[in-house]
Amino acid sequence: KVEAGKLEIEKNVVEFPELMTDIQMVMGHFAEEKGIVFSMTADNDLPATIFSDAARLKQVLTNVIGNAIKFTGAGSVTLNTRVDKDLQMLRFLVRDTGRGMTPVHVAKIFKPFTQGDSATTREFGGTGLGLELSRRLARALGGDVTLVESRPGVGSVFEILIALEGASYEASSLPTEKTLHQPIIRLDGVSVLLAEDAIDNQFLVTKFLTLAGAHVEVACDGLEAVGMASANDYDIILMDIQMPHLDGYQATLRLRKLGCKVPILALTAHAMRDEIERCRRAGCDAHLSKPIGMQKLLELVHRSLLISGSTVDHGYDAHDYDRKLLS
Repeated sequence: KVEAGKLEIEKNVVEFPELMTDIQMVMGHFAEEKGIVFSMTADNDLPATIFSDAARLKQVLTNVIGNAIKFTGAGSVTLNTRVDKDLQMLRFLVRDTGRGMTPVHVAKIFKPFTQGDSATTREFGGTGLGLELSRRLARALGGDVTLVESRPGVGSVFEILIALEGASYEASSLPTEKTLHQPIIRLDGVSVLLAEDAIDNQFLVTKFLTLAGAHVEVACDGLEAVGMASANDYDIILMDIQMPHLDGYQATLRLRKLGCKVPILALTAHAMRDEIERCRRAGCDAHLSKPIGMQKLLELVHRSLLISGSTVDHGYDAHDYDRKLLS
């Protein structure tokens, strides 16, 4: 799509702290698996909302941060975020304590299908497209990705610039331990089937739901989802639309024909009108477009359970919350 000039940018209002919470959760998980530390800091107040493409912005951030984690064997990766109001840019500095690069390697990193050297490819794998695609996506968002500095044996620093559009600054901050681990909405006792083939989405959605008290089981494709839903009792099903073997449309149709009555929420890559309508025709009760944020996910699951009449130990006045949500 990039080479053909068909890269689609869909700008909408983006809840910036929620997006950064997602980044912290996913990247923190990958860093922890490697035994290194991932942390996030901010030099000044961040916007509460911006006007951008949340999916593409998350791709850029996760690609560059993921690359830093990949090439850091010990130590840490940090993300510093600040607003440059003079240039009207969001600035993200990604600093790692990894292997660093020589000037010869630096000259190659933004070339497609190229890595530092053949030894890098043998050790770490990959296509050598990460930084090149990240740069093109950032430029499509009015910014850029550049290497600030890199020293062999010390580490590297990359800067991501994203155009700052439609920023609102009401009550915004970086995610804290409280916002990460104490969601407002509780789903204690709720049994969820998540049908999703992407490992990072499996982790993220499962993390959001279990933090709220739900029990989650994962199906990796539509066929597995139909089998699990037929053999077990779930309170709600989250159905990714694009999956191998049997997509979300067909899986939902089969479940409805088998008499499945529980709410099925579609997880879609795009919030296009025709796709939403197709989800409803297949039997989905509602949809949630990616990238998936914790608050919107929990609100939709909570509301769908109320509509279906499921009894949930919310831990708060559910009807009062629902009135606020509707207003």
